[in-house]
Parts: sequence; structure tokens; C-alpha cells
Amino acid sequence: MTARSYHRTDTNTSLYNQVRADRGRGLSRRVSIPSRGTYRYAELSNIVYLEADSNYTRLHLADGRSLYTSKTLKYWQELINSPSFLRIHSKYVVNTQYITEVDTKTSRLLIGSTSLIISRSRKASVIKQMDLLTSLSRNY
Repeated sequence: MTARSYHRTDTNTSLYNQVRADRGRGLSRRVSIPSRGTYRYAELSNIVYLEADSNYTRLHLADGRSLYTSKTLKYWQELINSPSFLRIHSKYVVNTQYITEVDTKTSRLLIGSTSLIISRSRKASVIKQMDLLTSLSRNY
């Protein structure tokens, strides 16, 4: 991905401030994950990505576990409500802290060794968000 200069505009200032706030508090918020009759708790920072499976969602965690829940991906995206989590496809929401590579030519995103597809309709917003994160990382 080529480097782009990022200029904050009024429309992006709110997103910029939210991302900075998330980084400042380290995504320390915990969520309750109902899965097969039990409730598990996880820090947002330990959720690598979420994967939709019809009306179910699989949460992939940093320790390698994955939890299957009867909640929709939309439910989780609204619950998490953080710009550090990015919807890249109708099937995926990813934690930007775990992204290792974005290939704009093939519309693929790597999280470790896992390759996820970026939808055509979300490609521009993914690139914009990654540019914002690049800009933020230069300021730290």
C-alpha cells in the first residue's frame, strides 16, 4: 500500500478522536459472550476479528480460541461501537490492532497468517481508516 498524506477534516475529526481515545485506554472494556449456554468474558483488545455465519457469529480471540454465539455480526458491531473495529465485508469485522497487511490490489487483509477479503463496497472506507491509523501511529 502506498503512503498517503492524511489531512484531518471536520468530518474525520470525530473518528480521529475516537481512535485516539480507544488507543489511550487500550480497549480495556470487557464484553460478555453468550456461547452454548455459558457466558464468557473477554477484553475487546483480545478479540482479533468477528466472522458472520448467517444469524450466528464466531469471535476469534488472540489466544487462538474461537467462540460461536447466536448473536448477529450487526449486534456485535453495535455493542463494540469502536472505530478500532472495522467492518471490511458483510462477513467480517476486524480489530485494527491485529492487521499485519492490507493489499489494495487483491482486496485482501492479513491478520497474522489469516487472509480476509475486503468487499468492493467497503474498500474505500477501509483504505481511509488505514490511512488514519497510519497517521496516528506517526504521532505516537
